[in-house]
Amino acid sequence: MLPGSSGANVPAAGDYVFLITIPNPFQGKVMASFAMNPDELGAKTAATIIEADDDYTTGLVEAFETAFQETGGEIVYSGAYTVGDTAFTALLTEIHNVQPDVIFCPGFQPEVPSLINKAREIGITGTFLGGSAWDDRERFLSILDDNTVLDGSYYPTNFSVATQDPAVQEFVGSYTALFESPPDGIAASGYDAMRLLARAIETAGSLDRVAVRDAFAAVSGYKGATTISHYDENRHPVKSLTIQTIKGGQVEHYKVIEP
Repeated sequence: MLPGSSGANVPAAGDYVFLITIPNPFQGKVMASFAMNPDELGAKTAATIIEADDDYTTGLVEAFETAFQETGGEIVYSGAYTVGDTAFTALLTEIHNVQPDVIFCPGFQPEVPSLINKAREIGITGTFLGGSAWDDRERFLSILDDNTVLDGSYYPTNFSVATQDPAVQEFVGSYTALFESPPDGIAASGYDAMRLLARAIETAGSLDRVAVRDAFAAVSGYKGATTISHYDENRHPVKSLTIQTIKGGQVEHYKVIEP
């Protein structure tokens, strides 16, 4: 069980490996669809940015670009930054020259908040879209002195504290009481991973590894911090995805996308 991993190829490492979070291809596809939806951003052009030599951002961007182009969108720029970059001058100059409607930049802090800040300083107006790595919100929002520069950005996550399902609110309340801060997506996935394991052991009626694995694979209609419809043949969870936005320098729930 890998609550922090979203690599689509990770379960191929062994028959007993399961993802808990949404795999990267689905994240990228959803964000491309969201960007192009005329009732949402109505984007026709996009730029994409990866972190150099990083499998997570590369996989997400590949999925986003494929989905965006398949539905008639145009990728007008694809670039990369490296860990530790602070200026981003050449990359952002290229993006400024093509003025995309959206910029898909699913990387990590501290680089991504700093990059968005620099982009706004030079007049880039496109909407920034991220990946689930942005949901490390405490650290993501600790980089800049003024997080309102991030306003209007969107990113996907498995989980939102605003979901009014009783099972979700039970988890949120218990976690917040214990840690004195609300849970993020990684916390929610860790919680679900252990509950799913306990459920699989109970269903198997033993600790036999094959029986537990088969019970885990047969999960259906699970409701906890997140909801999992079932597992597909690749041991990826089929589940909804939450879109978060940043408003007033703070993360807010935006909407839920069903699989």
